[in-house]
Amino acid sequence: MQIILYLRDNKFNNLLSENAILLGIDFYQNKIIILNLKDSTYKFIPSHSNYGGKPAYEINISNFLEYSYLDKFIENMNQM
Repeated sequence: MQIILYLRDNKFNNLLSENAILLGIDFYQNKIIILNLKDSTYKFIPSHSNYGGKPAYEINISNFLEYSYLDKFIENMNQM
């Protein structure tokens, strides 16, 4: 599964400098996605039309942990 995420450049840089881990929830497929931002593939977009021509980053979310059920996610979090 390939997911593309767009973030404004300042938000992306702040998250990257804080070693952020992103959490995504897909309620339709009952899945949770956990992405370590520093391990992701991304590219700089100098002018993104959806952000009024402001700079942004395109993040290719292909290297992520996927949990099929919320219970499994909670079980794994409790083991950490």
